[in-house]
Amino acid sequence: MKAYKILGIAGAVVFIILGFFAVINFSTNSHDKYPLSSGTASSNGAMNPVEERNKWAGLIDKFGPEYAYAEFKKEYAPTHFGIQHAAAHLVGELLYDKLGVDGVTVCDSTFAFGCYHSFFGKALAVNGLSIIKKLDEACIQAYGPLGTGCTHGIGHGLVEYFGHQQLIKALEACTLTTQVKKLFGCTSGVFMEYNVPIVFDGPTAKTEIRELNAANPHEPCNTIVPEKFRESCYYEMGQWWDKVFNKDYKHIGLLCEEAQSEYREPCYLGIGNVAAPSNEYNVQETINTCLLMPNEDAKLLCRAGASWSFFAVPEQRQLSPKLCEGLVSAETHRCAQKADLIGVGRT
Repeated sequence: MKAYKILGIAGAVVFIILGFFAVINFSTNSHDKYPLSSGTASSNGAMNPVEERNKWAGLIDKFGPEYAYAEFKKEYAPTHFGIQHAAAHLVGELLYDKLGVDGVTVCDSTFAFGCYHSFFGKALAVNGLSIIKKLDEACIQAYGPLGTGCTHGIGHGLVEYFGHQQLIKALEACTLTTQVKKLFGCTSGVFMEYNVPIVFDGPTAKTEIRELNAANPHEPCNTIVPEKFRESCYYEMGQWWDKVFNKDYKHIGLLCEEAQSEYREPCYLGIGNVAAPSNEYNVQETINTCLLMPNEDAKLLCRAGASWSFFAVPEQRQLSPKLCEGLVSAETHRCAQKADLIGVGRT
């Protein structure tokens, strides 16, 4: 596995569930050498946790964790989200039990970060907060300081560890990680899990949308969230508002404009980031969404965020520059520059 591999922030699987996180592409071994798994996952949602744990534990022992996890993803791809995420929880916990912290290199964002959820959740449950620095070091060693999807998973795990009502505790625990960019990493995972929590309903999991306070749609960014975390908070609001207001981007853009001036930029960048997967990575439709923003600067920032969102998905990467085309020369450069700054250099 190559270091400095970036977990994208917009992609096919989590787009279906959460709107904007891409799946890491792990290399797998040839099936000429290894057998396919037994295929016991049912498309109607039937799953026996004991049998599944035993099956995947055996595959890990026999062929290694990377192969077992790749087969797990293939087998559960046709099943509905509730079973996918619940099964990913099972596998994530199993990987921690089998490999300890080293198992972090196996998990990815598939099935709404389910593997990371339980992997980090189990690590925290066993070791407490003292394990965070070691987990962060493992993420950096595996993916580099810009591989923010791994530490994003720590954020998800922290919300599960503290509980969904303990937002500030989870955010403060993120300070134990090495977060190069304020927008991404551990805090982005915390806000995603807070805004669109995944809860268990019996043997399956489901997503819920955090309830809107109609009197203050900016909550909690402008209330309880400490200033040092507010840029990340506003960057993630686009994803939540997209769900709450049913893709009414004109209204969402006006909400960004209501934010304090220093938080408008991350807010509009975040809208662009979610506009790309929301429009199924159609360049013109994504640009049209950004044109609904309330002023020219907001439109440019939205397009810059969308450009990064395209870049973060390998299959869409070649289209990324098109999001900044059609502007006057200076503005095209500024749009691309803003997109580059999001990713700390995209080349």
